[in-house]
Amino acid sequence: MRYYKSYILLLFSLAFCCVGCKTDVPVDETPVDITSILDTTKTEEAINNLPIEDDYSADTVVRIRFNEIDIILSGTMIYDEQETLKHIQPDTVSMFVELGWDVEGIQISYQTENITDIKISQRYETSVSISDEGPHCDMINWKHYTSPWHQLTPDTNGIYITDDYDSDDNSKFPDVSMAEFKQAVREHCDEFYEGLIANNQSVNELPSHSSISRVFFSVTGKDKKTGKKISKLLIFEIAMGC
Repeated sequence: MRYYKSYILLLFSLAFCCVGCKTDVPVDETPVDITSILDTTKTEEAINNLPIEDDYSADTVVRIRFNEIDIILSGTMIYDEQETLKHIQPDTVSMFVELGWDVEGIQISYQTENITDIKISQRYETSVSISDEGPHCDMINWKHYTSPWHQLTPDTNGIYITDDYDSDDNSKFPDVSMAEFKQAVREHCDEFYEGLIANNQSVNELPSHSSISRVFFSVTGKDKKTGKKISKLLIFEIAMGC
């Protein structure tokens, strides 16, 4: 009996020691300074690992990297089979938007340490396409209507919403004679498409129509230290004829 009581007391002592000896592992709650990983002198690998916006899936967030600034588009998809967008881009960069997507009404933001007085402007360009319920000829190397630049205004969080375009915007095109139009179809398409528009009285009479073929974004600013101006041009090629 005495041995049994001693055993019970030993168990209580061990339990008390386990509770009493519990220690908390210190946790570093210091906030992460994201600007520390935005230093453009860091490697491309570090830049590629920057976080993306939580409201969009990874495949609909496009990060375009320049030496001085990163431009982020949220809500679209870009055709980039060669993964060229993982690298630093030249001051003018052209990209193809995936079929079924566009760059209208999406979010644009930026990340930079050294550039200030940033302004983002947008404009679009139309081209003529001739369709035959599937096959189509896009005359992207002929005439275009080019809209004026429109400067975008950021919200209180520094997010820009890109312009939307309607049917009136898509139908804008320079005045051309039907003789000039048919000659251009002959040169840029072939006899099949020339036959399709033989009775047309306008470029915007089916089976031909004008629509937006390219959207441009201009990003300007200046270096905080030197005052040197920076200028970037983003060109997005939009699928036509579908």
